[in-house]
Amino acid sequence: MANNFSRLEDSWCIFLANSNATDSTSGYYTVTLTVCVITSFLAPMTADTNAFILAAIWKNPSLRTPCYVLLAGLAFTDFCTGLLTQPFYVVYKLAEITGGRKLVCIAGVIAQIAGYYFSSLTVIALTVTAVERWLHMSRRSLLTVRRVFILYVTLVLLLMVFFASLMYYWYYSTEFLRPFITVFVFGAALCIAITVVAYLNVSLIISHHQSQVQTNQKVCIYNSSS
Repeated sequence: MANNFSRLEDSWCIFLANSNATDSTSGYYTVTLTVCVITSFLAPMTADTNAFILAAIWKNPSLRTPCYVLLAGLAFTDFCTGLLTQPFYVVYKLAEITGGRKLVCIAGVIAQIAGYYFSSLTVIALTVTAVERWLHMSRRSLLTVRRVFILYVTLVLLLMVFFASLMYYWYYSTEFLRPFITVFVFGAALCIAITVVAYLNVSLIISHHQSQVQTNQKVCIYNSSS
């Protein structure tokens, strides 16, 4: 068991030791405790608020549209953040200032991986939402509630496989981190680019509709005056 934890420290936990060297000053303790207290209050509020959103969408049939299904996906990621990421982050920081080496490693890894996972899922859900809005505004949308749900579940599983593979290879060798980081950065850049393009097209469609409305109003005014 000790050998397994030693291996864990040498692989997953090494980045915690490098990036979060413990500061023994009273200022560091004060800031850390303040952050932990605030996060402890925010975590249940985040979980409860998004649980209410999920329940409202689930119980109200009129809200079961592709747009609201994607909103439910965003609420789900925030719910998991309040349920997992924030509590483990509090445990990790408290263990860091109290000297719990093993707890720092375990809670820190869970908080970091959960944070990256749900943040990535949020970015992907926002990207899909932007594309859905673009297709809806252009009246070319083929997305239904069932298709959006299947797409979201597929993305959840694919992202889970990606992070599971990252953890597996990270456990045995840090040399495999570079291609995973490359894929991660490329995926984030691609999501941002797609989102920007989608909302630019939405803006153009709205501008086109506004110009049509103004033109029709001018025609109506001219006909009524003549």
